[in-house]
Amino acid sequence: KRYIREGFANEAELAVYDILMKGKKITAKNLPIVKDVAKKLLQDIKSKIAELNCWRDKKETRADINLSIRDILWVNLPVDDYNDEDVATCNIGVYKYFYEHNDYIFMPPPTPASTNSAYA
Repeated sequence: KRYIREGFANEAELAVYDILMKGKKITAKNLPIVKDVAKKLLQDIKSKIAELNCWRDKKETRADINLSIRDILWVNLPVDDYNDEDVATCNIGVYKYFYEHNDYIFMPPPTPASTNSAYA
């Protein structure tokens, strides 16, 4: 599986990483940083969403998640590879991913017996 080859724990981390890398040529020294940002972003936003009730249903909670994503990207992405426009583009892509894949993101990891699942 590609997510394992790339050093991620699951497909969701890889998906966030792919969003951050879309159309980018990252310097070799910053590649591990971007991978760490993808992992941190998934972990932090998942935790925040877990605390909220029906986050997609309320304008305030959607805005809160969007701002949290932006803040994580702004603080953690390497500035020599990501300008303001890049951060904004990544913010939109990551927010859209969380919004559209909320159910998948919160699925429990597959057990060895269920590796034939579409999400394995």
